[in-house]
Order: sequence, then C-alpha cells, then structure tokens
Amino acid sequence: MRRLRPLGAVIVAIMLVAGSRSHPQPGAHGRGLAILAALAVFTVVWLGTMRARTASPRVQGPMFLALILSSAALVWLQPNGPGILGVFVAVATAAMRGSGRVGVTGAGVALVAVVVAGATVTHRTFIGIALNALGVTAFYLLALLARRLREGQDQAE
Repeated sequence: MRRLRPLGAVIVAIMLVAGSRSHPQPGAHGRGLAILAALAVFTVVWLGTMRARTASPRVQGPMFLALILSSAALVWLQPNGPGILGVFVAVATAAMRGSGRVGVTGAGVALVAVVVAGATVTHRTFIGIALNALGVTAFYLLALLARRLREGQDQAE
C-alpha cells in the first residue's frame, strides 16, 4: 500500500497540471470557477483520505463520493481534460481504503458517472465509453487485488 501512495500522488499531480492547462481553464467565474472548485475539492479530499487511514464507513462514504463527483464534474466540465484520471484515483482509493460495501458502492457510482459523462458530454462512441468503463472496472479490481495481497502479507507476519 505504501508503495502505491507515490503513484497516486503522481497521478493527482498530473491531473492538477493537466486540469489547469486543459480547455476551458480554471478561472474566477463561470465554468472556470466550477473547474477550479472541482480540482480543489478533489485534491483536498484525496489528501484527507491519505491522512485518514482507518476511518469509519460513515466518514469513508462521503469522502469517496466527493472524490468521484469532483472527478465526474471534471469529465463533464473539461471533456478532453484529465477528469478520468481522477475517477481512476477515486476508485483505487475506495478499493484500497474502503470497507467492502463502501468500496463496491464507490466503484459502482464511478462507473455510472463515467458512462453518463461519456454519453452526454464527451460524445464518445460506444466503444470509447465501454473502454472507459472497462478501465474503471479493471482499475478497481487491480486495487482490490493489491489490498487483498497486502492483507494476506499482514496476516502472515
């Protein structure tokens, strides 16, 4: 788990840099302000999930939901921007840190958000939407596998 933390930080940094340079750009009003808010919410909540290692599901659920919704907002506001990276980070965080039901629910909400955003805003083809959905699902399953491997190692020690 600790080995994956730098990867998450790199992805979040890439997302922030790309999000600040994508069109439309963050700004002080209108759509730009919404983009700035989504980037800020995502960053603050992601940092919070990294600090709150063992939080209760009552705390985890809203945090994962905020990660997913801020990512989905970026997908919607910047169709060619980095929002999908945020969805991957949110799903991986839910799988690695969330309790079973909270993690699965987070992955389900992320999957729906990616499909809806892909269908309504980005106007991608069915294949493109399906690939994004497959990527989100695969990322969740990979993170879940990493969590189970880590738990197995912890039990063996």
